[in-house]
Amino acid sequence: EIVFDNSDNRFSMENSDEVVLRRTIGHKKDEFFLQRKRAQKNEIMSLLEGAGFSKSNPYFIVQQGKVNALCTMSDTERLQLLKEVAGTTVYDEKKAESEAKMEENRSNIEKIQEIMAYIEQR
Repeated sequence: EIVFDNSDNRFSMENSDEVVLRRTIGHKKDEFFLQRKRAQKNEIMSLLEGAGFSKSNPYFIVQQGKVNALCTMSDTERLQLLKEVAGTTVYDEKKAESEAKMEENRSNIEKIQEIMAYIEQR
């Protein structure tokens, strides 16, 4: 169990000065809890990444030799690194997931319309 001080509202949890996370490791499946209520792993990961704990760079420490690489990076590579450090890649991933779901829904709507047109023709 981990208890975070949320007095600075770093975590997007309303009316909560503490954020309590717990992971129980089971025989077949792990369980995750947020504020002592069951939660999904992606919900926990999203909360942590939104607070600045990134899976790709958890401490934002620049390794020796990386400063020179940063200076020689292309603009797109530098922008990607800054997005990771700022924690905005989480929102880009959510956007991509949402767009994929919307495309799937559009496809389903088209299938339903085709079926309805076929039924009306009969």
